[in-house]
Amino acid sequence: MWLDSYLLWMLCIPKKTVEAIVDTHNDLVVQLKRNQPSLHDAMVEYASAQAPTDTDRTDDIGKRNRIETRQTSLRMATSQRK
Repeated sequence: MWLDSYLLWMLCIPKKTVEAIVDTHNDLVVQLKRNQPSLHDAMVEYASAQAPTDTDRTDDIGKRNRIETRQTSLRMATSQRK
């Protein structure tokens, strides 16, 4: 299922906030967790069509000597809104 980025942002942010960001041609960064499986799956599918413009990975020793790995990828979303 392909979702327009504007509609996807509306699912997790108040509509007026998204409209203000889009109307002023600003960028929006959203952190997405897996506790909303359908939203997460839709975003993964949408983002997988985009090549990452930048990636970063960190490996740390966390509590109880566990290795914590975090990976971040930046992908540019384009709005289909007119």
